[in-house]
Amino acid sequence: MKYIKIFDKSHKQLDEVSEFSSLRYTFTLNSMGKCEFGIGLNNPKCTKENFKAMNEVEIWEGNLIVWWGVMTAFDFGSGMLQTYCYDYLFFFNKTIELPYDFNNMSISDSISTIIANVNFFRGCNFALGNIDSSLLKIGNLTFDNETNSYERLQEIMKKFNYDFDIDSNKRLNVYKRKGSVKNNYVLQFGTEADNIVEEPTLSINAFDMANAIRSDTEYYASTQKDNDSIKEYGKLGAAYSATGDPTQNDLDNETYAELQRRAYPLSSVSLSAVDSVLCPLNDINVGDSIPIYIKPYLEYEDVQRIIEFTHEENTGQRSFVLGQALYKPQKLQTKFYVR
Repeated sequence: MKYIKIFDKSHKQLDEVSEFSSLRYTFTLNSMGKCEFGIGLNNPKCTKENFKAMNEVEIWEGNLIVWWGVMTAFDFGSGMLQTYCYDYLFFFNKTIELPYDFNNMSISDSISTIIANVNFFRGCNFALGNIDSSLLKIGNLTFDNETNSYERLQEIMKKFNYDFDIDSNKRLNVYKRKGSVKNNYVLQFGTEADNIVEEPTLSINAFDMANAIRSDTEYYASTQKDNDSIKEYGKLGAAYSATGDPTQNDLDNETYAELQRRAYPLSSVSLSAVDSVLCPLNDINVGDSIPIYIKPYLEYEDVQRIIEFTHEENTGQRSFVLGQALYKPQKLQTKFYVR
């Protein structure tokens, strides 16, 4: 049985709601999650104090919190109030960041700088959470223009192809790669034991694929290759423009991150699934990689990463957007050029 805790903007609990409808919540990899639910206008819990912009909410199931965030919009009609929420990254999206030089900073120091700015600007109490100890140090990275903290965070993470999230305790966590491979589970369609409940959509596109990528700056150049991809598909090249004025090490790492994104055909699956022994939905999350088998689609079979999922409380189903197959890491292959 799910219930909703409501807090004011200082996270002081105001109320608890157990009678609601149309609950839907979403988690998205490296992006803001969202949630919505309805409550009757005649419900005594439906008050101006409870349902106010910037109030915070937590969705609970028993002793487990399943979603958290902040109220941002309301729709009235047909005797109902529909409330729309985003997760705590909303506050990062609403914090101004001035031009800043992140040169030679660790990932933890750079993220701490962003968090401190959000806390100062908003008067919040966000904190640095778990940081993968193997994350690379930032070389040369300067932001010349004003932006918001959310965009700046995404730009730093994109530079190295890292993942991040914000948890229910308002801690910002950074991962070299969030999630794990759940090879003991499967989502399948067109068999005698389907857990995909509607015909899925599948898209495969190799137009932007590249398994040999070169990047040049005024002083350095780097070429990164994926030999497994080259063996399977032939050599496909592309040029990449690095950000800022990177060192040789930065250029290698940034080009390698681009290779990870493009070394294999981009594929995307959208599907709806129900809880089953084949794949318990409460044991998978965004970032995890799950085997997919779709028999009618030329017996398509691959391991795909969960980019987003949406839980529909009314049906118990979850809709998923899964991205390309799990990238297969290999030893960094680098060629150096100094002009």
